[in-house]
Amino acid sequence: MRKTVPAWQLGWRWKCKVLLSSFFLIAAAVNGYSQTAGNGLRSHSDAAPVSNIPNNSATSRSESLEPDRLAGWLGRPVREIVFEGITSERNQTLQDHLPQEVGAPLDREKIAQSLRQLYASGLFETIRAEASEQGDGVKLIFDGTAREFIGVVTVTGAKGATMNAQLVAASRLNPGTRFSETRLGSAQRRMRQALADNGFNEPKITYTLKRNQEEQLVDIAFEVVSGVQARVGSVAVEGESGMTIEQFRHSAHLRAGAKVNHDTNNRALSGVLKHYQKQDRLEADVKLQSQTYAPDGKKTNYSFSANRGPVVNVGIEGAKLSSDRLKRLVPVFEEGTVDEDLLNEGNRRLRDYFQRLGYFDVKVDHIVRNSEGAGTVKISYTVSLGSRRRVERVAVAGNRYFDSDTLKQLLSVRAADYLDRHGTYSQALVAADIAALQNVYNNNGFSG
Repeated sequence: MRKTVPAWQLGWRWKCKVLLSSFFLIAAAVNGYSQTAGNGLRSHSDAAPVSNIPNNSATSRSESLEPDRLAGWLGRPVREIVFEGITSERNQTLQDHLPQEVGAPLDREKIAQSLRQLYASGLFETIRAEASEQGDGVKLIFDGTAREFIGVVTVTGAKGATMNAQLVAASRLNPGTRFSETRLGSAQRRMRQALADNGFNEPKITYTLKRNQEEQLVDIAFEVVSGVQARVGSVAVEGESGMTIEQFRHSAHLRAGAKVNHDTNNRALSGVLKHYQKQDRLEADVKLQSQTYAPDGKKTNYSFSANRGPVVNVGIEGAKLSSDRLKRLVPVFEEGTVDEDLLNEGNRRLRDYFQRLGYFDVKVDHIVRNSEGAGTVKISYTVSLGSRRRVERVAVAGNRYFDSDTLKQLLSVRAADYLDRHGTYSQALVAADIAALQNVYNNNGFSG
């Protein structure tokens, strides 16, 4: 513990301490050096450069800074290095790796390097260096504010079997990451939103902090009072939905008075789209415009826009195919929309399907016909099968490193046999087999 005495009793020693701190130009005050997250080492406006320090005998003792006495500090041995702001266990680890060492001469550059290294350790929010005389040498003090990290985060009290766990995830307060009041506030806002998504629009969230100074950890315990869960209120629909409000409610599973939860919105949208898809209205568009909580009735009111779009008829000409298989092969059904890319993908899938049946030269195209008056879109896939053939033989040539039997096991294209009269072939399978063979050689050190 340092003894505090009046400045006038310290005489030139006190003045030298101020000079030392000013000379390094790293201080956040006249008598120290600091490093912050802003721009590393910097000179505070209170710490004037040595060349600007007045040498005037008429000034007061606190302002009488004599540059010639500064030379007595440089090169003097550092007798002790102490840390303030973090635990002693961490102090020793830091001290053993600092550029400025005990017993070594006091060096301006090594002090700056030490400050940078200490801040880079992540243990400090701010750090500064101070020095005072100790015997024939210098006592070096690194004074910092310890950085805190998130420890254990818990949530209790929320209604619902998994709600507490959902709120922990929503907080995004990951253990081991930096703790700050700003992050804590953001976490509470996200937790409130998660509760609102589950129908709890008037929750109360409190927390307690338990600090572990030794480990620089802060455990956060949230206590939640969920409040009343909102119920489904009114439903409004804009656009050409083709349904009454009651029919829309039924398809959207928005029964008046039902509890609101995190699945309510998605279930409503998917339910209405499924209703339209059953009618082959693949271009239907449904959006949630708004949901408003009415605190007086504890209800959530919804507003949607819905346009059912035209009926999409997909047919095939030139070949026979069941409607169920056609829907599986043409991706407009699984995607629930119609665009040229999906229609072209339908061409490729139909081609591969018929090639596997032995029609190796099959050609597939499509035509789209719009009938605005009737509110329909007709998509016709035209198929030219060609003659049916069979795969006689599948061979691998030019291989030296691997034997043919090993490589054939990687192939999907198969020759015809008594179980498969036509064999297995398609352009997609051939491309996949080529890629598989290339990967085998590349993985074994062959390139090109």
